[in-house]
Amino acid sequence: MPWKNQGGGPWGSGPKGPWGSGPQSVGPRPPDLEDLLRRGQDRLQQLLPGGYFSGMGILLVLAGALGIWGLSGFFRVQSEELGVVLRFGKHVRTVQPGLNYHLPYPIETVLLPKALRVSTISIGMTLIEDPARRIAIAIRKFIDMSRRRPDWGGLLVRMIPLAGGAVSAEMRRGVLYDLKAGLKSGRFHFPSMQAAVALSMGTITLAIRATIKESTPAAFPVMIATMILQGLGMSSSEAARVAARPLPIPEVTKITKPRMP
Repeated sequence: MPWKNQGGGPWGSGPKGPWGSGPQSVGPRPPDLEDLLRRGQDRLQQLLPGGYFSGMGILLVLAGALGIWGLSGFFRVQSEELGVVLRFGKHVRTVQPGLNYHLPYPIETVLLPKALRVSTISIGMTLIEDPARRIAIAIRKFIDMSRRRPDWGGLLVRMIPLAGGAVSAEMRRGVLYDLKAGLKSGRFHFPSMQAAVALSMGTITLAIRATIKESTPAAFPVMIATMILQGLGMSSSEAARVAARPLPIPEVTKITKPRMP
C-alpha cells in the first residue's frame, strides 16, 4: 500500500519509534538555575558599587556577618531551666527564665540544665515529729551531698538565690513549715520569721560554698546545724544534741542531679 512521506516513517510523522512518540515536554519549562544565579549576581553587583571586592562591598559583607554573629547571643531559658552563663569557660552569672542575652560564642556560652528537683520521702518525714530535728537533718544532707558531689553543690548555690526559682521556692516552703511548727511547739524562739528564713537559707548556702571550695572538717555539717538551731532560739546544749543525732533510715531526701547539656 502506498504511503506518503510526511517527514516521518511508516509508523507516523515526526521523531517516533515503533512504541510511540517517546517522551514529550508537557507544561512550562522549569527556570534555568544558572540563569537565576547570573541574574542574582547582576543585581547584587548593582547594589554594591564597585563590585563584590570593592571597599564598600567588603564593608557591607562584614557588617552583615557581624550582625548575624551578634544576634546569635540571644537565648531563652524555660521555667524549669537554669541559665548558667560562662565566659571563656568560667561562670560569670546566672539568669532567670525568659529571653536573655550573652556575648556570642566563643566569648560566652550558656548551659541550660533542667531545674533541680528535690522530693521528700514521706515515710521518713512522718516518723520525725520534731521540727528542730527535721531542720538539722536537711542541713546535714545538703552539705554532705555537696561534699560528695561538688558539681551538684555548685549548681545548688547558684539556684537558691533565684527568687521564684524551683529550688528556692521548694526550700523556702520546707523551711517555713518547720519554723512555724517549731514556734508553735515551743522548740524555737525568734522575733521575726523573715529573719529566721534568711538565717537558715543564707547559712546553708554559705556552708555549701565553703564545703566546695575549702577543706572542711568531717563534723562540719553537724557544726552548721548546731549553729542554726542556736540562732533559732534553742540552747547550745540542746542544739548540739539534736544536730548530732544519727540520720534516719531510709534517707529523708532524694536528690536528682540535673543533666548538664
